[in-house]
Amino acid sequence: MKTKNDIIRCKKGESYVENKGAFLDVFQKAYFEYGKANGKFLFMNQLPRMLIETIIVCGLLLLIITKLLLGSQPAEIVPLLGVLALAAFRLMPSANRIVNLSNNIRFQMPLFNELYDDLLIIKSKIEQRLFYRIISKK
Repeated sequence: MKTKNDIIRCKKGESYVENKGAFLDVFQKAYFEYGKANGKFLFMNQLPRMLIETIIVCGLLLLIITKLLLGSQPAEIVPLLGVLALAAFRLMPSANRIVNLSNNIRFQMPLFNELYDDLLIIKSKIEQRLFYRIISKK
């Protein structure tokens, strides 16, 4: 058995050497696509953090403007603003983690789908073998 595997490995090695240019082209194309996907992934991981921070700052500014237009004194707004800002900055890291993890899941989903399909094929082959063994015993 070991010699068969060595022969197969040797043949594969020869075919790779013979088709080196084609192999490198396929590898380069796949690596370029991986780089583009990874760049999109990193951008999508950073974008929500900036959006969340922008929304929080805009919300606080809107609160200040609304309170001033309704006739509140600036001294009355400061404690409320402090409490809301503290709560927002305490919640931001958790929101960022949730968004990053959902992006990770979305980015890895094609791999999971492919593995799931392969596992279903393996499961059906195992079930077929068991079925044939049961039938052959009868």
